[in-house]
Amino acid sequence: MLRIVDLGCGRNKQPGALGVDIHRFDGVDRVIDLEKVPWELPSNQFDVVYMLQVLEHLQNPAEVMLELYRICAPGALVFIQVPNGYCDGFAQDPTHKKAWNLGTFIYFAGPEQWPGEWNEKYYDFGTHFRILHYDVAQNPGRMPWGAPIFKDNLTVILQAVKEGMDG
Repeated sequence: MLRIVDLGCGRNKQPGALGVDIHRFDGVDRVIDLEKVPWELPSNQFDVVYMLQVLEHLQNPAEVMLELYRICAPGALVFIQVPNGYCDGFAQDPTHKKAWNLGTFIYFAGPEQWPGEWNEKYYDFGTHFRILHYDVAQNPGRMPWGAPIFKDNLTVILQAVKEGMDG
């Protein structure tokens, strides 16, 4: 049976997941402030992790990504969605603390996915994710009064590369 956690699930917890959020909404199983590390979650535990529209609200990307890596079982899949840091949807929301784009995730990937001139002395954050997929989808919409608004969502699928992985 897959062990699934939905970090920052709010009211929209993924089916079958342990729901984690800073607020006690219906469906939230554990109240945890993801800004405070270490999280009260076991190491090497989860096979699937969801973090949808959460990372941009957190202050310290390096600490958060290290904790995310810590809780992943070897080979775990991590589904992340953030507003693309280049879009108006990121800039307009005053609760957004950090911009993310595909380049940001490369810093947390393994050396095999780093650009050739990078070296571990500067860019090893203690994580080793493999970037399996990324996509930027533009979702045009309208404000209640009719003005256009564009929300570009960056979706990334990562795999936690750890000792003990199959394959």
